[in-house]
Amino acid sequence: MKFLFLLLLLLPCYGSCQNSISIDSFRVDPSYAQGGKASQIFAEIKYIPLETTKESIFNKIDKLIVTKKFFIIVDKIGNSILLFNKDGSFHCIINKIPGLNYKNIFQLIQPIAVDYKAKEIILGGGISPNLYFFDFNGNLVDTTPIINRSFQEFMSLGKDLLVYSKDTPDDSDEVLPDQKFNLFFVKNNRSVAAKAIPYTSSSYIPARERYGAGYNFYRSGKEGAVFFKTFYDYRLYELSSSGLIHIYQLLFPYINSLPKNFRSKKYDKKRITFLKQNPSVIFALKDIFKTKNYLLFSTKSLSNDHTNKDYNLIYNTNTGRLISYYRIQPDSLCHFLPIYNDIAGFQACNGKSFYTSVPSYQLFSRYNQMKKEHIEYPPVIEQYFKTASRKSNPVIVQLTLKRNL
Repeated sequence: MKFLFLLLLLLPCYGSCQNSISIDSFRVDPSYAQGGKASQIFAEIKYIPLETTKESIFNKIDKLIVTKKFFIIVDKIGNSILLFNKDGSFHCIINKIPGLNYKNIFQLIQPIAVDYKAKEIILGGGISPNLYFFDFNGNLVDTTPIINRSFQEFMSLGKDLLVYSKDTPDDSDEVLPDQKFNLFFVKNNRSVAAKAIPYTSSSYIPARERYGAGYNFYRSGKEGAVFFKTFYDYRLYELSSSGLIHIYQLLFPYINSLPKNFRSKKYDKKRITFLKQNPSVIFALKDIFKTKNYLLFSTKSLSNDHTNKDYNLIYNTNTGRLISYYRIQPDSLCHFLPIYNDIAGFQACNGKSFYTSVPSYQLFSRYNQMKKEHIEYPPVIEQYFKTASRKSNPVIVQLTLKRNL
């Protein structure tokens, strides 16, 4: 088997290193993040209403996955996974797993990944001992046992290869030495092909002291690649079927940064207290994507709330320019409609554009405010305002950044 990542990893290396991993370090100061008009930042903004019927209506987009043909939406409250065509028309729904008779199954089975090559949705973890494979028509096509129940969140890297993060007990001494890794690469759902990002007892973070945000994995925007991040770490690890391919190291101002030894024993049983006493310190990164030369990410601190508009950031890796997504003002490019909401930031990326969603009630509020302006909307949006309502499904917003910001 050809796995270049096999034990070549990582800070420190486990076994012998075969190749060096390139690291890009970027200094990021959120207080200097700029705003601007939508037409100054974006080349195109497209609104895609999602069809609302008795079968397709849902509560909330907990996770959005974008494929070439579909929007895949996880709605935990509604206990369903819905697929919509790229024009917003409803395709199908997955709201049960044969053999599992739980009312809230998708609250209990949270990990979901997509194998883009096989065109399959993969579910598993939580209460379930199995992985479940559904095709893009909502049909269950395969079931296979999870080889280790402590494996939790996962992503598909294609070629029958899954990468898992591992849930560990509070006492690292309970973990066998060959299990002290953050990542496990599993081939054909049968065997561990490689492990990555080891930890030691001195760098171990007990579960009771972890403050996290978002998911551990994000589809990077590059085909076949994903980002991984771990607790109290400003490094973004880019992975593919070849293993660890790149590291992005973010450097924040002192006032926003964790102490360098925050993962050491010195801070055992003190980490949560420290964060509460220092609410401006960034303790997690989330919503991590890359489109062209732009790195998109959100920071999380205890000072972040729905009035803090600086924590969804767009960083130009070529020029160092930093843009605050929430400081971008709607203008004629987006027909003066909202381009974000206070809960959902960056939700997905296909490498060319990134995606978010706006609730219908928010769009209709803006529409009613602007009626006197006689704004000319595209036919799709004009029809949406004629036939939809404040209670309709959210609207997907596709945003394409300009090349030379």
